[in-house]
Amino acid sequence: MLNRFERDKAADTPIQFNQNDFNAARLGNSTLEQLFLQLHTSPWNEAVAITPGFTLLKQQIDFSHPATFIPKRNFDLIYYDAFAPEKQPEMWTQEIFNHLSNLCNQGAILTTYCAKGVVRRMLQTAGFQVDRLPGPPGKREILRATKRSDRE
Repeated sequence: MLNRFERDKAADTPIQFNQNDFNAARLGNSTLEQLFLQLHTSPWNEAVAITPGFTLLKQQIDFSHPATFIPKRNFDLIYYDAFAPEKQPEMWTQEIFNHLSNLCNQGAILTTYCAKGVVRRMLQTAGFQVDRLPGPPGKREILRATKRSDRE
C-alpha cells in the first residue's frame, strides 16, 4: 500500500508500458496486435498517425486550472480517467465539464468509468448526450458522452 506522498507521486508519473509483460497485445490477429502496440507505445505529447484516418495525441493534463489549457485543435475523443469524485473532487466539477465540452468537436466522445448520476447530469448540462453502457469486468456501468450540436 502506498502512503499519500508515494500515491501522489505515482499519480503524476505516466504508466510505463512494457510490451514484453503485456498479454493483452495477444489478440490473435497480427494487424490488430500491431495497432494495439502502436497505441500503447506512442510517445506522450506527440501526434502519431496510427492509420490514415486516425491520429493519436496522448496528453496528460493538469486540470487544476482548466481555463489555462487551450489546445491547438479540438478533440474528437477524451478518455477521462480521473480518480473517483470522492477521492479527487476537484476533477469532477461543472466548470471542468463545461471546459471539456468547449474543447470538443461536435460528435466528440468523452468516456469515463465513473457512472454516478451527478457526473451524468453535469455532462448533460455541459452539452453532452450521455449513455450508460455495460462496464468491463468488475465495473457495472461506464458513461459515454457525445457532444451535441449547438442546435440541439
